[in-house]
Amino acid sequence: MDTYPDEQNIIFLGDYVYHFSYDRNALMSLYHFFLELFKAGKHVYILAGNHDWLGNTFVFEEAKKAFALFESNIHFITEPMLKEIEGEKIFFLPYFIDTENAKREMGNVIRSPLSVLPSLLDSPNKNEKLS
Repeated sequence: MDTYPDEQNIIFLGDYVYHFSYDRNALMSLYHFFLELFKAGKHVYILAGNHDWLGNTFVFEEAKKAFALFESNIHFITEPMLKEIEGEKIFFLPYFIDTENAKREMGNVIRSPLSVLPSLLDSPNKNEKLS
């Protein structure tokens, strides 16, 4: 937070736990960090990684439900979504399990999570940046 104080959008890219095991204290520390960012007025995007699912449940599922009760700047992303951030369209593609439900909700636009890659690669609307 101190390194880039003017940055308003923070994106976490998943894999908050190690396959089939997790440290509850580490998760709570990370959750408290998300809250600090929220209190500082930052927009926080938290993508689900493939290690972040315990059965069919995202490790931050309870937090996701709690923040969904009121409009907040913390977004737990467990399904593909398109979002405009600072005038740029950002496609979030977290690891997700329910491809059939995603097909229904998105009108069969997505056949599989990887089926969107060719259209992304061919898109003339690129804003690539080094990480």
